[in-house]
Amino acid sequence: MRLKELAQKLNTSPAFISHILSGRRPGYKYLLQLSQEFGTDIRAFLDPKKFFNPYMPFCYQSKYPPNLDHLSGEALELAKQIISAFPDRPPTREEFKKFKRKLRRRK
Repeated sequence: MRLKELAQKLNTSPAFISHILSGRRPGYKYLLQLSQEFGTDIRAFLDPKKFFNPYMPFCYQSKYPPNLDHLSGEALELAKQIISAFPDRPPTREEFKKFKRKLRRRK
């Protein structure tokens, strides 16, 4: 899902969604909406250092590969692709940007 589409669904701006996905914490209301929209447990947005969030994997700092029980749907598929591409550790922010660009090209 594109930032613009998601921002329209959540009645906010694409910049705000980007702000959240870069690891900055918004209000609980938006976190709850994001977790429902992406198919993740809200903990993945509240504590991305502990709970793997495939939309910001560079924040994750716990045991790797992570437990994915808190994910479903598109989020789970993305997480599996990330772990497959980075089997030993979570990607850095830069590596994740490159990874996302490659995914977009495949579609």
